[in-house]
Amino acid sequence: MDRAFAWTLEQATFAVVYLILGAYLFWRASVSDLVQRICAELGYGVLHVLRYLILGFPLICIGYAGIYILYLPLSYAAPEFVEEVLLAVPTLFLWQLDSAAVAGNAIAVFTLLVFAPIVEEVLFRGFLLARWQAKYGTKRAILFSSVLFGLLHFDPIGALLFSVVLSLMALRTGSLLGPIIAHAANNLFVVGFVLIESGVSGTTVTYSLAEFQNEWWIAVICGAIGIPWLLVYARRIT
Repeated sequence: MDRAFAWTLEQATFAVVYLILGAYLFWRASVSDLVQRICAELGYGVLHVLRYLILGFPLICIGYAGIYILYLPLSYAAPEFVEEVLLAVPTLFLWQLDSAAVAGNAIAVFTLLVFAPIVEEVLFRGFLLARWQAKYGTKRAILFSSVLFGLLHFDPIGALLFSVVLSLMALRTGSLLGPIIAHAANNLFVVGFVLIESGVSGTTVTYSLAEFQNEWWIAVICGAIGIPWLLVYARRIT
């Protein structure tokens, strides 16, 4: 099978899965309630939305730091595992100019910036968090939903902290708009970094185990930026 066609088929499959899951969630929950929660803060103005967009930066910083907290020790104890799980992950974009590759890249970007933020926030902050809050209480609901969110991502530590912050945001505002925008902004930073880095080299950037181990200092900087920022934000909304 042609590589570009296979890439497009893979991205289309992911998009369809998110679409089906989103439709199921809206069917199981109250559609009017979910739409109201998503649109609850739309009238607050551009600056209000901009705050959520900016929050994507410390979230991506804490995610990068979380990757090193987990995988740097493992890179010495189990290097083959880290190479397979972290460094051999599929490419985010296919750097070809044929129509199939362009279509696949467009679907990938749309899934990351639209489908994934909406569906995952509706599932974890709009559906599971609300139901588990009623059943187990607020603290346990945040913990349970965040642990599950972390386990479903390759960077469980960063994803768990990511989920805690967005759960607090959703509970504080009573809206899903903020979590969706912050989630999309986080993914936008990932897409932007990949495009810039790969665009400079003109090809997909891959990392060796040694390169990963030698760039630990970037994670330290990210943690020094992201952790205080998110702690201050969490205190403000609790």
